[in-house]
Amino acid sequence: MLLPPTPKQERLAAHEPSFDQRLQSAHQLLNQNAFEDAARLLETLLGKQPWSVDALLLAGLVARWQKMPEQAYGLFKRAIYVAPDCWPAHFYKAELFRQSELADDPVQRQQGYSAVVRLLDEAPISNGGLQTISSPLPPGDARFLAKRYLNMMLATPGVG
Repeated sequence: MLLPPTPKQERLAAHEPSFDQRLQSAHQLLNQNAFEDAARLLETLLGKQPWSVDALLLAGLVARWQKMPEQAYGLFKRAIYVAPDCWPAHFYKAELFRQSELADDPVQRQQGYSAVVRLLDEAPISNGGLQTISSPLPPGDARFLAKRYLNMMLATPGVG
């Protein structure tokens, strides 16, 4: 039989930051380049909500900045699995290939950027399935860059 929480436990729980507040903290840590602290906090958050698109995207960005592209790739893929409309995850996954953080794969690169353009053509101010944080890259910038990179691929013989 579970005992009800004590008044002290209830007071402590009332002052504990919510999941969303902790997610915002992780986003701030990422923006401050405190990658290890952000990674630890995101690991805890993903332990509580393993399918949080916001946490998966942030964790992928942290892994990318920590020079762990395979881990970043896996996290972006999970974010896309949970929310196929997560254009930020499509964009950053494609960036791993374009910037040679992973061995280049023109097909994956093209698919990622094409998804960004398609999703943002359909909904130009889409939040990309993110519920708490905003994308580190504004939708208009992401669409412009994705379209530019696609055009560059098409203009390069033997690519795309």
